[in-house]
Amino acid sequence: MAKPVPPGTPVSFAYKRLYRTGKPHKGVDFGCIQGTKVTAAISGTVWYAGVGGGWGPAYGAHVIIQGSVHGKIRYVQVAHLSRLDVKTGQVVKIGKQLGLSGGVPGLWGAGNSTGAHVHFQVNRSSFWSDHVDPWPAIGAESGDRMDPAAYFMGATGAHVTWLGERLVAHGFGAHYSKGPGPIFGKTDKANVTDFQKAQGWSGKNADGFPGSQTLVRLAGEPQPAEPAKPAAPVAAKTAKAGKGTMILRPLWYNIPGPDKLKRDSERAIAGAALVKTGAPSVFGMNELIGPGKNSTTNTGSAFAKKIDSALGSDYSMVVPTTAFNENYLFFEKKTTRLVEKLPDKILAARVGGKAVPGRHLTLAVFEDIASGTKFVFGNTHLVNGKQWGAGRSAQAAIAMTELERVAALHDNCPILVGGDMNRSDDLRAFINAGLVNMRKVAKTKSDSTKFSTHTNIRKDSARKSAEWIIDHGYCSKGMVVNAYDVALGYDATGTFPPVRPSDHVPILFSVTLPD
Repeated sequence: MAKPVPPGTPVSFAYKRLYRTGKPHKGVDFGCIQGTKVTAAISGTVWYAGVGGGWGPAYGAHVIIQGSVHGKIRYVQVAHLSRLDVKTGQVVKIGKQLGLSGGVPGLWGAGNSTGAHVHFQVNRSSFWSDHVDPWPAIGAESGDRMDPAAYFMGATGAHVTWLGERLVAHGFGAHYSKGPGPIFGKTDKANVTDFQKAQGWSGKNADGFPGSQTLVRLAGEPQPAEPAKPAAPVAAKTAKAGKGTMILRPLWYNIPGPDKLKRDSERAIAGAALVKTGAPSVFGMNELIGPGKNSTTNTGSAFAKKIDSALGSDYSMVVPTTAFNENYLFFEKKTTRLVEKLPDKILAARVGGKAVPGRHLTLAVFEDIASGTKFVFGNTHLVNGKQWGAGRSAQAAIAMTELERVAALHDNCPILVGGDMNRSDDLRAFINAGLVNMRKVAKTKSDSTKFSTHTNIRKDSARKSAEWIIDHGYCSKGMVVNAYDVALGYDATGTFPPVRPSDHVPILFSVTLPD
């Protein structure tokens, strides 16, 4: 990674320095005169180039590049430009001219700048506030010892000394000939590798550069050599299997909010209890709109928050980024880690010259903690209306393009996508792209006694025709679908409020991704 401005350009405002308002600065300001060439600090894809959009009007004219920084996906921004030379979606190489500096109040592209400069910011995700210290990425010192991007060959600072001291405390300082120092070098890398391998990790998960899990474990107290945990034999087995075998339990559930069905508190609590009987690793829910669906802050609908609360501390909720607030993601914290939340993809299709009713794809990149395998997880609710087949197909094609784009940015990791797809049993856009209908290829299928045909529920009864199977899951071909289950804890004795029109049955899968 390189600096986005000419060598010798001074820093006028540091990272995390407090404004007069008391808020911390999210990046580094370079004191450039207006018209200075601003170049790409990394190679990647222009995630946004424009004025007012992207991360908001305060940045004025700005460019955000999505790419790799020391093996990690990062979003790198330059802001307060007076001219833009690239467009959104353009692929650029490091050093490519992005535009000219600006920041003069009252002129085009200045945003809320108070003087000529270039704002430089590095984020872990596409969220504007998810910033990290940019200095480690360009070779300078960092004080953020819990940021993986701060550790690379030659990284210098107190955080590197801390890392070495924690390695010694955990019994992994064998490669040091003298005490740990402030410069990250080969001995630090070798000790980190030893520590990572002792966790049962291998491959890229034991490359000697500390990721978030490595740092969290080093920051904790050393554990006994033989911890009395049932999971220990599993970890040992995983370590022998190369990078590890991913074992995942994805689930999708359309649980309509109080915009359609009332008794929202009762439904939220019972729905959460029902889902937890299946112990999913990660799952998506549709139609959690409820009060607050027009919110532009996207903190979550009232109905979604009640479900999140009922799930308890075992799960975390990922809120969609559209004001519609329909599709939500949840993940089990002990088995799954959120790597990156992506902006929702609006599936704005047109069929026969007419707009298809709006829907969106909510997606994120997760990591299976045990194996270290990343995967893209999508949750969508495809069109319901007059344009059944053509509308669904058009929207699925848009969704698939976005899923493939995100997967490519994460080493072509596997894809899982599902949700309420309104009757369609085989969406060709998914199939043609190499995904498989998980229900069809599942080795075993479990039915409840009350609902015997994997159907959705309508008018207080289960339709037995296959055309009424409308909730689906698709996954990459490399995955083995072990089981498909619609039974869970649902029965007639009251584990969930009585079936009402538009209710659905949650669908749970068990999948593995062998070495």
